[in-house]
Amino acid sequence: LSRISATVREDELREKQAELENSKQENKEMDQLKALGAYVGLAVAFGAVVWGTVGSEAGEQYFAGYLLEQSLSVDNLFVFLLVFKYFETTPEAQSRALSYGLYGAAGMRLALILAGSAAVEHFRPVLLVFAAILLFSSYKLLTEEEEED
Repeated sequence: LSRISATVREDELREKQAELENSKQENKEMDQLKALGAYVGLAVAFGAVVWGTVGSEAGEQYFAGYLLEQSLSVDNLFVFLLVFKYFETTPEAQSRALSYGLYGAAGMRLALILAGSAAVEHFRPVLLVFAAILLFSSYKLLTEEEEED
């Protein structure tokens, strides 16, 4: 009888622990949704300030750019999900990897912006190189024949 009682108590403890874990997960998800709502709200508020102070054209440009960036971000999320799934990355490691990636990308952008700015400032003919790259890319896009499926 004591074995049965102990087994029943263990089962009850496991059920309560599972309920607690589910509750924690739901709270975490709710916190994440609130944070997302706050960030989107701030972006919309900023757009409203731009619209009201600079004008409707600037406001429309801001919102168009914001929506474009958000849609491009969703594309990146799919890539992240595929990579994390392939490498079987734990949620804790995912957060850390995303942080490293964010800071790394910001640092590399800063380095490239500073290097490009210095190159243009000290060596104006580099603009000709950049212009040639743009012209060549444009030419390739305009003259490229579409492939048939």
